[in-house]
Amino acid sequence: MVELNYVVTSSQSDVFAVTAVVGGVEREVTIPGVVIEMLSEDGSMGHTYRFVPEDVAGTLAEFPVGAAVRLSLTPVS
Repeated sequence: MVELNYVVTSSQSDVFAVTAVVGGVEREVTIPGVVIEMLSEDGSMGHTYRFVPEDVAGTLAEFPVGAAVRLSLTPVS
C-alpha cells in the first residue's frame, strides 16, 4: 500500500449529466454532485475528483479548502 498526502484547494457542488430511465424512456438528466481539487503536499501532483455522494452538503463540509487528505493506494488482484 502507498499513502499520498494532499491538501484540498477547491471544493464545490456541480451538476452531472447521466442517463436515466424516466417513465420507461431513457433520458439525459442532471443530478447534483461534488468536484474536489487537491494538490499533493510537495506540490508535484494535482488531481480533480468528480463524484456523486449521497449527501452533497455533508461531503463539502468534510472537504473544505485547506483540509488535509490522505489517499491510500492498494492493488486489487
